Amino acid sequence: MANMTDYERERATFRLEVPDTFNFGYDVVDRWAEDPDKLALLWVDAQGRSERYTFAEVRRASDRFASVLEGLGIGKGDGVLVILPRLPQWYVVLVGLMKRGAIPMPGTVLLTPKDIEYRLNLAAAKAVVVDAATAPKVDAVRDRCPTLAHAIVVGGAAPGLA
Repeated sequence: MANMTDYERERATFRLEVPDTFNFGYDVVDRWAEDPDKLALLWVDAQGRSERYTFAEVRRASDRFASVLEGLGIGKGDGVLVILPRLPQWYVVLVGLMKRGAIPMPGTVLLTPKDIEYRLNLAAAKAVVVDAATAPKVDAVRDRCPTLAHAIVVGGAAPGLA
């Protein structure tokens, strides 16, 4: 693209080639994790405290989460609403979902119970992943979401990926 001279021609002929079996979790995260020191994430909280996470740490944590999902029967094509604040676990959850072939549906922590109910039902989501602060919003509508089989609560304010 750096040498593009004819935008319309480039646009008409561009093809993104993705293998049929491509999985971002395995093909990107796990591949980069082959270097145990390769930095994946630098997290800084509101107080300025920072933590570093390697791809190897993200691989281990996302593998564990993918195993939890497998145990819950969540797999390829299942929608999972993810409502988490800016925490490193957000990345682990999304990568774990991708490894299972589930469909991550990120949502902001500002969603109301009505918003959550609408999204869960419209997508026929099988699960939701929230933090402790958002869990009561899900509890308020859970009985009106017939496809919702599991609510997973990410605990604690400290990241602790390893």
